[in-house]
Amino acid sequence: MQAEGNEGQPLINGANRKQSALCTSTGCKICLFTFSITAIVVGVLAICMSPGFVKGIIEKNFILRSNHSPGFLIWETTPIPLHMDIYFFNWTNPQDFKNPKIKPNFVEIGPYVFLEKRHKTNISFKENNTLISFNNVKTWFFEEDKSVGSLDDMIVGPNFISSVFAHQTKNQNVVIKKGLNVILNRYGSISKRTSVRKWLFDGYKDPLLKMGKMFHFTDMEKFAWFLNKNGSAEAEGNYTMKSGVGDETHMGELVSWNGQNHTQDFPGECGIVNGSTGDLWPLDMRIEKGITIFAPDMGRFFNLETFEETKIMNIKGVAFMSDNNTLPGEKCFCMKNEICKRGVTFAGGSKGDVPLYLSFPHFYSADESFSEAIEGMSPNESEHRFTFILEPHLGVPLKVNAPFQLSARFTPDKDYTLYKDIKDILIPVLWMRERGGVNETLAGSVRVLLNINNLAFVVGWIMAAIGCIVLLMETTRYVIGWKKGYSRIV
Repeated sequence: MQAEGNEGQPLINGANRKQSALCTSTGCKICLFTFSITAIVVGVLAICMSPGFVKGIIEKNFILRSNHSPGFLIWETTPIPLHMDIYFFNWTNPQDFKNPKIKPNFVEIGPYVFLEKRHKTNISFKENNTLISFNNVKTWFFEEDKSVGSLDDMIVGPNFISSVFAHQTKNQNVVIKKGLNVILNRYGSISKRTSVRKWLFDGYKDPLLKMGKMFHFTDMEKFAWFLNKNGSAEAEGNYTMKSGVGDETHMGELVSWNGQNHTQDFPGECGIVNGSTGDLWPLDMRIEKGITIFAPDMGRFFNLETFEETKIMNIKGVAFMSDNNTLPGEKCFCMKNEICKRGVTFAGGSKGDVPLYLSFPHFYSADESFSEAIEGMSPNESEHRFTFILEPHLGVPLKVNAPFQLSARFTPDKDYTLYKDIKDILIPVLWMRERGGVNETLAGSVRVLLNINNLAFVVGWIMAAIGCIVLLMETTRYVIGWKKGYSRIV
């Protein structure tokens, strides 16, 4: 009997262990039931609430709520690497300018490449943080190893000072203009030859500027196309835009420039301060409307209404591109005595009424008469088309190619020898391109934010599925166990 008892004892222990392994105890069943219900609830909540939760994360990271918010820190100093390429149009035959049988000829020289860094200054929040005012500072650093030459290269271009002198005195009476003609013949010229550095930033002195300052026509002591703009907080003026607080659909939208909601450079609706500076865009953009960019150098906005889907670093984006309607030559953009043709816009209003015009490089998408009047223009869509690629859900710029050309206008004036019997013509000076795009670090962050909603959705379904499976298994085992127990009783 002893032996039989000893032999039976291990059988009882083995059965207990088997039952324990199968989690037949009441406590284990309760734990599995609780886990399954919890997994189902959490999964369903993740599926239903993830869009709102993710939207909250995105708004927290992008809306400019204060100067300590994550979005503010990214916006304050542009994180996207930028460069500015500058190409000059070297005028090869200015001596033949008055010969009606010979067209002005230009040879493109460039690029002269500059690293561009941007940051905001004079920042202040207004109206319960719904508006933010700031100045945009651009600083350029020459990169000779990426350029075609040095800043000491010599370039021949139009003498813009002489053309401004003639333009701003064109309405003087004949007697005064006779005296001014003597001055212009002595100190003025059709063309000017100087170095790249002087054309761009350093500037050069001119006797006409000295005389203009003497008679209070100007306060300039020397001239350059970007004189006093490198690293300047005043070059672009002061902006006020919507921060996104209270309404993220209008985030980045300008409401004023230099304290005004109208530029005064163009009349009516054409002079309204409108669009974005390009640094900040709304969340969940409506791409069918296109985008509007405000250009302080033009004193106006322009629309990019042509778009197509694209992909940058595995991020789906929308490329907004210029077309023949981007710089229209009609409506209020066409003013008295100004050029009223497609593809060219007056840009001299905010600079004191000077004969300066902007277009796309080589008069790309402009009226053919501009390029036909001169030699050397070769418009190219891939190089000269304005393209702005955005991720529309986050409003993040992915890539930008922003080219513009500066041209000086020469108009005939019978009272000035230099400009007598000439054609009304635009002389190209240079074209510049601001370009940049997200690097892999920024692209990775964007991909995470875009995929976090999908990730939460998938995790929610997985948790709900696991919970359902566990609950089904335990319920099935319970029913089978109950049936076995009932059958023994019977």
